[in-house]
Amino acid sequence: MKKPSLFALALILATGSSCVKKVEKIPTPATKKNLLTATREQLLELINQKYGALQSIKFSRLGVSVEAFYLAKGKKESYPKGSGYLVVQRPHWILMNVNNPLTHSTVAELAANGRTFQIWVPKENKYVTGPVDVKVEEDNPFYNIRPQHVFEAIFVRSLQNERGRSFYVFEDSDPQFEYYVIAEIENSVSHASLLRRVWIERSALRVVRQQWYGRRGELIEDARYGSETRVGGLPVFLDVKMIRPADGYRLSFSFEPDAIKVNEPVEESAFKVEKPPGAELVEVKGKASQ
Repeated sequence: MKKPSLFALALILATGSSCVKKVEKIPTPATKKNLLTATREQLLELINQKYGALQSIKFSRLGVSVEAFYLAKGKKESYPKGSGYLVVQRPHWILMNVNNPLTHSTVAELAANGRTFQIWVPKENKYVTGPVDVKVEEDNPFYNIRPQHVFEAIFVRSLQNERGRSFYVFEDSDPQFEYYVIAEIENSVSHASLLRRVWIERSALRVVRQQWYGRRGELIEDARYGSETRVGGLPVFLDVKMIRPADGYRLSFSFEPDAIKVNEPVEESAFKVEKPPGAELVEVKGKASQ
């Protein structure tokens, strides 16, 4: 006996009295309507001319929370949200102070100048310093926090056509948003490596995420951005959530729009934390980060 074809089965199901087609209306998110379009060159210009025009940012008031996760032990530690201030200046300077929200005393003060970093922790009476590119395998994730990690998350580094660098653009999406994604590639004689991906949300053409990768393709840092504001006509993030999977920690920042100043030069000497008298000196030594 000849078997019915797939078309015949479909026709029987569609016309059968016991089968009624159900149609549901699915609302389209507002962020997926009237999407903005841009060419590769226009996206590079957006990064280099708008986000790249930020040379320094002063956040005189901020909120910051810290989470540490111990994967081997299967646990996570969360700390109450602190307050403080943050100053960042290109190409690599940063100074951050974190205060206890109740006592207003300093919990930690951090700085980096492109060569070395310093961290002062009054509660432990420890002054930690070392090269910015050193990587230490620590059981305690808090010892892996570095000021330059925060610097990378706050700024969007320009995409320059340097020798050995190339960029390509592709599209991606999730249930709420559509994106342009710029992949920054480092090309060598033997292979090409993904360095960074910059995510641009298409309803507003604004940066909403940055990801950095290591030489083996592993994710080093992932920064996501919530709302942003304009200060002096330039875009500044108001909410930053960054995670360092291998280092075992997550930082979340919130900034107040009326407490932000941009492109006011700061002396390089300000980006340093001096060792307090009597503090225990901890010099970090290890292998350079990959």
